[in-house]
Amino acid sequence: MASSKTIHLHMPRSEPLYRRLRAEAGRTGVPATRLAANALERRLDEAHREGVGEAVAAYEAAVARSVENLDLDLETAAVDHLLGTHMGEQVRT
Repeated sequence: MASSKTIHLHMPRSEPLYRRLRAEAGRTGVPATRLAANALERRLDEAHREGVGEAVAAYEAAVARSVENLDLDLETAAVDHLLGTHMGEQVRT
């Protein structure tokens, strides 16, 4: 496993936030710096997922009801499955 270089970040914060962070560190036994880094990493991951979701939604809106958004074979297979047919013919069960 490759190790990554650690870079220190000075992050000013309010005293109430600092007290909450220290209290959580004391409660969990996890260093405050690790708690802060974990929280920041989770938030950045969440922001990335939101950005990807927004990009997908924008793409879907742009291509909705267009040829780019149409897969005739997939649509036919889905309709056949729902109707219990194959290529428009009734499937015997």
